[in-house]
Amino acid sequence: MERMESVESFSKVGSENGAWESLRNELNNWTKQGKKASFWWRDDDATTTGPQLSRLLALSKTYEAPIGLAVIPAFADSQLAEAVHLNEYAYVLQHGYAHTNHASGMNVQGAWELGLQRPLGVVLAELEKGKSLLRGLFQEDRFVPVAVPPWNRIDPLIVEHLAGLGFVGLSTGEARYAKEAAPGLNLVNVHCDPIKWKGGAHFTGTEKSISFLTDHLSARRKGLVDSEEPTGFITHHAVHDDAIWDFSEKLLSVLHEHSAAYFVSPKEAFLP
Repeated sequence: MERMESVESFSKVGSENGAWESLRNELNNWTKQGKKASFWWRDDDATTTGPQLSRLLALSKTYEAPIGLAVIPAFADSQLAEAVHLNEYAYVLQHGYAHTNHASGMNVQGAWELGLQRPLGVVLAELEKGKSLLRGLFQEDRFVPVAVPPWNRIDPLIVEHLAGLGFVGLSTGEARYAKEAAPGLNLVNVHCDPIKWKGGAHFTGTEKSISFLTDHLSARRKGLVDSEEPTGFITHHAVHDDAIWDFSEKLLSVLHEHSAAYFVSPKEAFLP
């Protein structure tokens, strides 16, 4: 039994090392073509400070990686504002309003806050109120008016109104279909989520997480998707277990060390 377990452990380490090597190889391909690969980092659900957020912000400082905290306006507090202003790499995006599922009990697939389960005017008023709250807490130098829909879901009709409310961008998931989600509204998505949510938040695994990155990077390099969209890494600091923290730090280290990889701030991503 001990020998079988050791063989399985060795095999797992080998496959993980191979996954990291595949990421380095893809970045090497960018170098060979005289290109550099841009990345951006989004972390969802921030409201206040605590050990998990402190660890997250420490990583951003250590690896000089700007991070866009998608903050829930209804619950954001002054302690979070202080922590953000103490970290030159931290920026704030808007994560809906209260991260509330208004589709519960309805014949609707998935959870929705920014859907049309409520009157359009009510949803837009909440978004505008949330933007005002975040601007007051974080000021113009750190708050970037980008809408990050809870659960990455937003009704197209609401998208059409975002620019009119003063938003400059939208961020959901997967490779973007266009540079603008609507006129005047830049679209920059995330592509790698290391968390598997079904059955409770846990690490989806090194190989799968890296494949999300290499698939998008390769598609960008080959012109199969928009090559100018930064490859997005998303975290949820409040629910990280040790495996997710370990993967996140390893990823930041690998990207920091490779000459073809660099991070852009949310301002650079959404206000080029």
